[in-house]
Amino acid sequence: MLNVFKIGGQNCESSSGHPKKVEILRIHYPADQKYPPHYDRQGRISIVLRGRVQETVSKKEEIGTSLSVVMKPESVLHSNEFGRQGALLLTLMMSPEFQSQMEMDYFLKQWQWWHSAQTTRIVIDFLRDIQLDKDLESGVIEFLAALAIPKQRPSNYRPLWLTQLCDKIETECSTPLLVADLAYEFGVHPVYLARVFRKFYGCNIKTYIHQCRLRKLNLHLADSDLSIAQIALEGGYADQSHFTRKFKSQTGLTPAAFRRLIHTF
Repeated sequence: MLNVFKIGGQNCESSSGHPKKVEILRIHYPADQKYPPHYDRQGRISIVLRGRVQETVSKKEEIGTSLSVVMKPESVLHSNEFGRQGALLLTLMMSPEFQSQMEMDYFLKQWQWWHSAQTTRIVIDFLRDIQLDKDLESGVIEFLAALAIPKQRPSNYRPLWLTQLCDKIETECSTPLLVADLAYEFGVHPVYLARVFRKFYGCNIKTYIHQCRLRKLNLHLADSDLSIAQIALEGGYADQSHFTRKFKSQTGLTPAAFRRLIHTF
C-alpha cells in the first residue's frame, strides 16, 4: 500500500497579500509496484532517497536512484516501475499561487531528471536544511534556484564512439579504466579522446569515472546494510579511507554521515 506522510508545510502572507504554500510529502512506494501511464493532479519535484524508480515518458526512459531529482509537470503522461525494495521519495508540492509568485511557470513546463555530482551536493544541502528545521519556504526557494542553473547537456551531435564509451563507463565504473586502454578500444588517439570528452562533458574522464562510481555507491549506502568498508571494496576503492576522502570531496559528507542523513527521513 502506498504510504504518504507530510513532513512539513508552511502558509504565510506576502507583502502583497498573496498566500504562499509549500508542502513536503514523504512517499513510500511498495516493492515491484507498477503504475500504468497516468497524469499527476499537480506538478511536482521529487527527490529519490532510497530504492529505484524507472519512469517512462513517450519512448524515453529514466532510472532514478538515491539523490536523483525529477521535475514533472501535471501535463506529462508517464508510467512508473519500482524496484525490488520499492522506493522512498520526498516530493515538493507547491500551490499555484506560490509557483506564480516565484515565477515558476517556465520551470515546471518540461519533464526532466538530474543525476549529476552537482545535484548530489544541492540535494544534500536541502536535506540538511530540513533536518535542522530551518525555514522550509526559504529552503525550497534556495533548492529551486540551484536546480534552475542550466544543466550542461552533451550535444546531440556527439560521436557514436563517445556514446558507446560513456555507456561502458556507466556499466564498468567499478573496475579499473585507463584512458589509453579506452582510446585503443574505441579506435581514437588518447589525446583526442581526452579533448573531445572534456568538450562534451565539461570534465576529464577520470573525474567522470569517479562521479559514476560514487553515484552507484550512494545507492548501496542508502539501501543496504553492508559496512562502509565492504561498500568501498565493492566500488573499486583500495580501502575505506580512500573511499571516504573521495566521497566527502563530492558530497561534503562522510559516507557514515550521508547514511545517517538519508535514514533520518
